[in-house]
Order: sequence, then structure tokens, then C-alpha cells
Amino acid sequence: MPMYGLVGWMVLILCKIANGQQAYIDDLKRNQMEDMRMLMYQKIQNNATLMNAFKERVKLSSEMPTKSVKFNCPMLKSPVKPTSVHSLRPGDIDIVAAMGDSITAGTGISAKTLPEMLIQYRGQSFSIGGDEDIHKVSTLPNILKYYNQKLLGYSQGDGTVDSYNAHLNLAVPGNEAHDMPGQARDLVDKLRREQGVDYDNDWKMITLFIGGNDLCAVCDDYDTYSATNYINYIQEALDILHAEVPRAFVNMVEVLDVGLLEELNDGLICSALHTVECHCAAFPPSGDGYKRFMEEIEDYQRLTEDLVKGGRYDTKDDFTVVVQPFLKYTKPPRNDDGSPDMSFFAPDCFHFSHKGHAAAAEALWNSMLEPLGLKRTEWRLGEPLECPSEESPYFATSKNRFTNVPKLDRESGNTPTPSLGNGVFVAVTIGTCMTLGVVVLAATVYTIKRRSGRSNEETIGLVRDHRSFTYTT
Repeated sequence: MPMYGLVGWMVLILCKIANGQQAYIDDLKRNQMEDMRMLMYQKIQNNATLMNAFKERVKLSSEMPTKSVKFNCPMLKSPVKPTSVHSLRPGDIDIVAAMGDSITAGTGISAKTLPEMLIQYRGQSFSIGGDEDIHKVSTLPNILKYYNQKLLGYSQGDGTVDSYNAHLNLAVPGNEAHDMPGQARDLVDKLRREQGVDYDNDWKMITLFIGGNDLCAVCDDYDTYSATNYINYIQEALDILHAEVPRAFVNMVEVLDVGLLEELNDGLICSALHTVECHCAAFPPSGDGYKRFMEEIEDYQRLTEDLVKGGRYDTKDDFTVVVQPFLKYTKPPRNDDGSPDMSFFAPDCFHFSHKGHAAAAEALWNSMLEPLGLKRTEWRLGEPLECPSEESPYFATSKNRFTNVPKLDRESGNTPTPSLGNGVFVAVTIGTCMTLGVVVLAATVYTIKRRSGRSNEETIGLVRDHRSFTYTT
């Protein structure tokens, strides 16, 4: 065998080993995260005080949007299938797909018990769920189904990414930015295989929402979870879609400020669960550490905007990526007394509830119709769903931004976004995050003591039990 052939063969083997090692590490993290969560759930179930608190959380999370959706937009569809992504109307979308983590997977949306917090209610996910219709469940696909009843790709019911009814929802709980190139590759393969999909001719709408898990771990490892690494993985994933998926409009939903999670430490149960889900945000570092944490969040957002704004994905007339920044400056929704409105979150005080997913879907839809440079960067109170009009009929892109400026219809019959009190909605992030180290545990114990006004030894014991859960590579 020639020397260069031997070297090439060895490089190939080493690459496969490296990829296999990364997969092994990812599986290890997910499995140990699952162990941590299950231990916490078991301890909560054995603690009467915490179980009562959890049941109260279930009542809040079960609240539905206060008004049923009445979507009465004009049925605008192109007379001939468009060839340009910059001339897409809602009725032109044939296929929907999504990539991301536990938010997109629908984790815990309809959970009534602790074990049900592990169920992925994909049919209710804001960007890819297709349960019922727009008049009963607010999701992006259900809005699009109003325009095109033959829409394909949306998820139904519950199940994992491998379940048949997941369809083109590639999201996996616990996934991070480095998983997105793999999800992009899987999506390409699935699009080619999905029954009813005309790969070359159907118009596809793909929504990518990722980064929460990265930010939930960044305070433990700023190098691994740097904004530079984050955007490199996002670029790699988008490059795959750009190179291989024809006729695609990609929504890049910008990661939100996960630091807002600290405000959702609502009592003992939320504080305890947050130690497992996202300690970096729920119990952030102090001093210079806090400043660095917040700067990292801003860098994630800025680099996402810079990547797309540079025109890298506007080199073909049938493909584009648009940043949808409606979560960038969100604040927690408020009750009349100023406290966070926890009905927008699942019983773990972390993922979205049905109400939260409905609000996210409506904000995503409105953002897609708003011209670049005029898009919302925070939740707006009481807004109705926007309708495309004859003057402004297309989804907004970088190349139709000026022709898309005329006013959008806001039909008086459309349901306003449910009132969020005196604040704006926060979409609290994503997936599962590792809880590591005695410092975090000490911070948690302190927070629990401070909020309860007493020393709850049983609750503190729950947190202390997690000291044994560390992972090594």
C-alpha cells in the first residue's frame, strides 16, 4: 500500500474513533443527566411538602390560553408555484421541519405527574406540532395548515425523535449546538425518504432553535461552550442545508437571555428542579463571573445575527436563512402583583407549558411577516396574529425587505396574543443541563434557605444527594 494511502487510511480511522468518542461522551452525559433527574423526581415524590408544591405547579401549568384562536386571514396563495424564496406566501409552503432540543421536542408540555415530565409532546411544539388545528392548538404548522391543508412534516401526539409520528421533527432533548450538523444531515436524509415529499420541488420551512443547553453549561466550561464554538456549529449545520436542500426557507430563532431563569426560582420545588435543569442561569456566578456569563449570551446572539446578515445563505434564489429575534430581550410574564406568571411554564418551572408554546408560535408567525430591521426583539402585549396582505404578501427576507414594508393586516377577528400582565413573555430555554460541583450545591442550599425562611433539611438533602453525580470523559 502506498504511504499516502496508509496515512489516509489511518486518518480516516482516527476520525471515526474521534466521532465515536464524542457520541459516547454525549450518550454518557444524557444518561447521567437522566439519572440525576430521576433521582430528583424520586426524592420529590417521597417528600410530602415538595409533592404538594409540585401539584400546585401542575395546576398552573394546566392553564390554557384565555381566548380561543379565531384566524380569519385572507387565503393568499401564489397563482403559480414560485421559483424564488423571496416570493413565498403562506399557502406555498408544502413541508415543515424543525431542529433543536427539548423545547422543540415538546418536553413536559402536558405533564401532570413527575414521570410525565419526560414525555415529549411533539404534536404541541410551537414550531413543528400539528395536533388539532389553529382554532384549538396554536403552532406554526397549524397556522400554515389554514392556508394549505396538504401540509406535511409536522409532528403529532407524543414520542421520541425515532417515533413515526415525529415525522420531520429532528429535535432531541439535551442536544447542544454541536449536535446540529448531525441533525441537519439526518434531516436531509429524512426529507429524501419521507412519504409524500417531492424533494426537489416542494417548498420547505425549517425552524432551528438551539443554544439554551450550551448557555446552561457555559459557566462550567467557557472554552467548550464559547460563542465562537457555538456559531461554528450553527454555520456547519446551515451550510449542510444550504448545499443540499432545495427550495427552503430557514427560520433561525435567536437564543434568548437564559439569565432570566433566575427569576423563575419560584419556591422550593422550582429551585430544586433548576439545580438539575440549568444551574448556570438559575444560580448564576457573582461579580466578574456574572459579567462574563451575560457577555457570552450577548455574543451568542450577536454572532448569530452576523452570520446570517453576511449573505452567506443568500447565494441561491431558492434558499435563505432569516433570523427571528423575538426572544432576544424577553422578560418574564407578570401577574398583577409583579410575580412571574408561571402558567407559561411546565411543572418543572423550565420548559414551556401548552400556554407558553401557543404564545411562542404566535410570536414566531408575526416575526416571519415583519421586515428585516423592523422585527420584534421582545414579546409585545395583546397583539393579534398578523395577516399577509395584497400589498405585503410574502414572508420577509433580506431581498424583499423593501417591498415588504407596506402595512400588514391585523384582522379584527383574529385572537390577540393572551395578555401577559405587566411584562412580556419569556421563553425559557431548552433541554437538559449538567449540575456539577459543590459551589453550585451550596448556592442552591442558600437560595432555598433564603426563600423558605427556614431550614428544610429534607429539601436540602435532595440537593446534597446530587454530589455523587459527576461525569468524566
